[in-house]
Amino acid sequence: MSENWHWFSWEMLWLAGPILILMFLALPETSGPNLLLRRAQRLRKLTGNMNLRSQSEIDQKNIRLREVVVEALLRPIQISILDPAVLFTNVYTMLVYGIYYSFFEAFPLVYPVMYHFNPGEAGLAFLPIVIATVMAVIAYW
Repeated sequence: MSENWHWFSWEMLWLAGPILILMFLALPETSGPNLLLRRAQRLRKLTGNMNLRSQSEIDQKNIRLREVVVEALLRPIQISILDPAVLFTNVYTMLVYGIYYSFFEAFPLVYPVMYHFNPGEAGLAFLPIVIATVMAVIAYW
């Protein structure tokens, strides 16, 4: 029983791989600081002037590890604790994700064992999730 469900995760990896490559190649970074960084790099290469720097390069040159830790780890925790709306949204999201992902853990245990599905049929049990996700994306757009 436990060997039959491992193919689900491998199948998802095979399906997600081409999408990752497509997104990596087709969706360039378009944030302002990144565009200015690439422009500064291009200008340095064309002009040979190594003094040309983007604002993000100047800012990152003087950054300390402590500042990175505070910004990346402590600030989100601080916001979650001090703002009740953010805290309740985080708790609700944790609950929803916990329930949602417990379904993925239960599918391989329920369908092959109780309903005697083969691996192909058990994989079809995930199809309603894909359909619902597509419908939600269409509704969101």
